[in-house]
Amino acid sequence: MKIRLLVPLLLVSACIPSSVVAAPVMNKLTPVGLQAGQDVVLTVDGTDLLPNPRLIASFPIETQQLQENPTANKVVLKLRIPANVSAGIHTIRIASDRGSSNYLAIAVDRLPQEPFGEKISAIPMAANGQLAGGAILKTQFNGTKGMQVVVDVEARRLGSMARPVVRLIDSRGTQLAWSPPQASLQGDARCEVQLPADGTYTIHLHDLLYKGPQPGHFRLKVGELQYADRLHPIGVQRGQSASVQPVSTNLPGGQGMTITGENLSGQALGIGTSGLFSGTRPPLVLSNHVEIVELAGDAESLQDAPLAPVAINGQIDRAGQVDKYRLAVKPGSTLRFDVLASRYGAAIDGVLAILDEQGKQLARNDDRGGISDPGLDLTVPANLNHVIVQLENLNRSGSPGHVYRISVVDLGQPDFTISMPTNRLGIPAGASQSIKVQVARRGYNGPIQLSIPGLPSAITLSGTTIPAGTNVGLLGITATSGDLSQLDIQLLGKSDDGQLARHAQSAATAASRIQPWLRDNLAVSIVEAAPISASWSSPASGPIMQGSFFSLPVQLARGDGVAGNVRFRLETTQVIPKKKVKQNKKDVMVDDLDRALRLEQPPMLDAATNQAVLKLWVPVDLPIRNWDLSVVGELLAADNKTVVASVATPVTTLEARVPMKITLSSEATIEARAGDGETGHLKGTIQREAGYAMPVSVTLRGLPEGYPAPSVEVPGDVSDFDLEVRFPESAKPMELKNIQLVGVVTPDPARQEITFSSNAIPVTIKVVAP
Repeated sequence: MKIRLLVPLLLVSACIPSSVVAAPVMNKLTPVGLQAGQDVVLTVDGTDLLPNPRLIASFPIETQQLQENPTANKVVLKLRIPANVSAGIHTIRIASDRGSSNYLAIAVDRLPQEPFGEKISAIPMAANGQLAGGAILKTQFNGTKGMQVVVDVEARRLGSMARPVVRLIDSRGTQLAWSPPQASLQGDARCEVQLPADGTYTIHLHDLLYKGPQPGHFRLKVGELQYADRLHPIGVQRGQSASVQPVSTNLPGGQGMTITGENLSGQALGIGTSGLFSGTRPPLVLSNHVEIVELAGDAESLQDAPLAPVAINGQIDRAGQVDKYRLAVKPGSTLRFDVLASRYGAAIDGVLAILDEQGKQLARNDDRGGISDPGLDLTVPANLNHVIVQLENLNRSGSPGHVYRISVVDLGQPDFTISMPTNRLGIPAGASQSIKVQVARRGYNGPIQLSIPGLPSAITLSGTTIPAGTNVGLLGITATSGDLSQLDIQLLGKSDDGQLARHAQSAATAASRIQPWLRDNLAVSIVEAAPISASWSSPASGPIMQGSFFSLPVQLARGDGVAGNVRFRLETTQVIPKKKVKQNKKDVMVDDLDRALRLEQPPMLDAATNQAVLKLWVPVDLPIRNWDLSVVGELLAADNKTVVASVATPVTTLEARVPMKITLSSEATIEARAGDGETGHLKGTIQREAGYAMPVSVTLRGLPEGYPAPSVEVPGDVSDFDLEVRFPESAKPMELKNIQLVGVVTPDPARQEITFSSNAIPVTIKVVAP
């Protein structure tokens, strides 16, 4: 039954982490590159950078010293990085006593660096600068005949909006090499040339459209540099040993080409631990299934691949090559094929075809909307146990750098993915925060167990089970007081039988666009204690009853001198139902708050009050299952609007139940008198859940006009009912079929329109004359 609440003084939570502690934010780094093995001064511009800022990076930092006069908007640090650090594009963030900042990209290598100017003092060198508008920047360097010079512009890979075009000009004005923005470099530019003579060479740098957007920072690298942009194979099975080889590289053959790793972390592979490396560290794709690698030899021969899930890694290493694989399949299964090549930076305009073993084409794709690589879904014909997977390059080119990975997934096999709305969470010492977890299910509808492997004892979790069939979880994270280093953790979800294990991914950011493994990490830190903390003053255990109120006992603790008012809001795993309403003569969908788990009249506690019993409204049609919830306390400023700090109770799990049902002990067909005289009765029992003592009105529904519904009020401490069925003398004698016997409860006497109805029992009423 629809419920209308007369006093809508209720709050429903938003899908955001509950912490409002002012965590640091980084906006700008100067310079955008660091030289390994040397002392480097780094300036960080941002907001809320204090107190006690320190750098956390994806590379080791030997020493870091905060320089004098730091402010909330700017800090300067003196760093030293080990000389043998893995060169490439790394990530860096600020950690303060109030939490972790966002990630920014930064280049790390062994190149001396200087500000961009008219002359490069000596190569190799990295010059830091800004590219804006229609400017054409020029710089010169002295080169020697025979030098194999690489000019590499790192901009997009460092979070810049610049679209660099670079040109190398000799002393006579002849262009020796140039590069537009390259997809394989995420939109950056690089050219390479052997210098023809001793002399002065000029580099021109400008925006592709001569309209350089901001921010336009860049790092221009010049010298006899090495690079290795991609790997073969692209994919490695998680936790397995694998041999991977850099490709799209200028490394000499056989020098540092093969790397074997076990229990790979998912970050980019660190190969540039010596020499003058430039560019990104080549990334890996880590999977939970078998990764097949193309065998050396005849590219036209068929190589077998097992049943899905599986991935096939190969190279189109010569012009016109067509790669084929014989894939085992189950007749009638639906398979999803996804090619990763162009998106990985390989110069492959892929064409994917699926054939039967006689060569008949079953499916084909060369373009998908918004995706540069091919992919398709195929329902396997009933008579096939194998298909041929074929990939070719539409532009017919080939090289060792033309690498690809074909992922094959059986859409009929159970699976799920997990996502979280943030990649960082600060937990005040001695308090709790909560984070919503979204689940996308594909065939697996069982419970999902959440865990954080390697979690220290200072942090505990609550709300770790996502119930069967639901798509939202609420994970509570509680920190004891004390110091704790910043943690990069991974949230893991497992199926109830442990056969499926999936890592949660955070929302994509500018940093994760270049370094996608960042989405697997959640930066968790214990931050300085909040002015308040919240907990359950007694266990908030269920069950909760449909169409009733439930008490949530909350205890507040305040720091010394903390006198602001505190208000409460609710976070739950319920997806708020929608309803259609008219607004400006148009139908719009809005939250149906009548059907939401919500706090009724949330109190505003003053400084003298540290306990509250909150009333949780349980909708009459709330699905019967477990629900996770947490109450968030918000400390307000003097204006009673601005939130100073926010903390949560641990997550509690409450089971929703039907509070009562009725059973019939008498016959379901009776005679009822119209007027005076002996009449029929409907007798039965009210079966209440333990602790549910609301009075119940037993009545009839579905009666036609002229037959008013009889009712009997059954007190909360009484189970049996006896409903006398009698109608006015004017009622026409007839047989009334499909009439419903129900029990009705009014949870709040002040709101008669809010009612809960029990199960309905069909009865037949034979109306007889007096």
